[in-house]
Amino acid sequence: MKFKNIFITGSTGVVGKPIFLKLINQGHNVFALSRNTKNEDFIRTNKAEVVNGDLFSENIYSQLKDKSIDAIFHVAGANQKCQKDPSSMHKTNIEGTKKILELGNNLQIKKFIYTSSAVTLGEQKGKIGNVEYINVEYVQDWTDGNKISKKNSKKIFKWKVDKKIVGISAVLNEIGSHAYHLAIYISGLKGEKLIADVNKYSKDVDMDNNAQVLVNFNKGAKGIVWTCVTAKGGVYGLRIRVYGSKGSLEWVQNDPNYLKFNPSKGAVKFLERGYTNANFSKKFSRIKFGHPEGYLDAFANIYKEFSDYLKTNTKKRFYFPNEDEGLET
Repeated sequence: MKFKNIFITGSTGVVGKPIFLKLINQGHNVFALSRNTKNEDFIRTNKAEVVNGDLFSENIYSQLKDKSIDAIFHVAGANQKCQKDPSSMHKTNIEGTKKILELGNNLQIKKFIYTSSAVTLGEQKGKIGNVEYINVEYVQDWTDGNKISKKNSKKIFKWKVDKKIVGISAVLNEIGSHAYHLAIYISGLKGEKLIADVNKYSKDVDMDNNAQVLVNFNKGAKGIVWTCVTAKGGVYGLRIRVYGSKGSLEWVQNDPNYLKFNPSKGAVKFLERGYTNANFSKKFSRIKFGHPEGYLDAFANIYKEFSDYLKTNTKKRFYFPNEDEGLET
């Protein structure tokens, strides 16, 4: 086994829990960070070792230094508190991640896996008035375009058909929870009543694949949450629209640098991350406006290609700018 001993944060969260259980089932020795007794009981029940503390605890290293840790899964994060106090999100997600990266360097690990939740910070409160309607869509295609049968369902859907891991409803627990959280986070409202139409993939494949949920929020707002995992051609289609008494906001994950603000009177505005009216978002951006957050990763891809080229003697084609192209430009 390439990575035998693994340290994981956020092992009891929506994303972290299935990862934690998958690592256990694959036979890894798992060491899980825990902040309270309830989490400790869950970790020990699944035959993993408890590491006491939080992301900022100085004693994590001393608990792991003799465990021969090969890899770290950093899944812990926060996005519920940032509406009233964005600095708390910044501390956990930015500074906390730095601490775990430092821990990885000190432990000399070989692999670091990081996951993050999608969050957007938008207009100041009151710009669209009182929230009246909320519409969230999270549409994917877990089938990869394949026809699913009882025979191939476990091979394609993997742990997502295991209710011991995903819970009572794959479509609601796995991605529906993200869609609903985005609705309450951005609007500042809470759901009070709901009615849902939830569909199972087929008689032979016992997995919920589509859910349309009508939600009554507090303060009289109405909402719709649509989440689907078998929408052919659906590729991470996370989208939210919030309509208020003075205008609306729209954000789409596939174009994350822009927030659309449509006032009831006046021109539509596209607010770019870190620019003019969206200055507040500078605090949560790594690079200047005009460049996507993946800009740094694009350079990393070039450096990796060049590094691979230097390490090999093959005639394989590598993709990086050469001296001729540099001279031409």
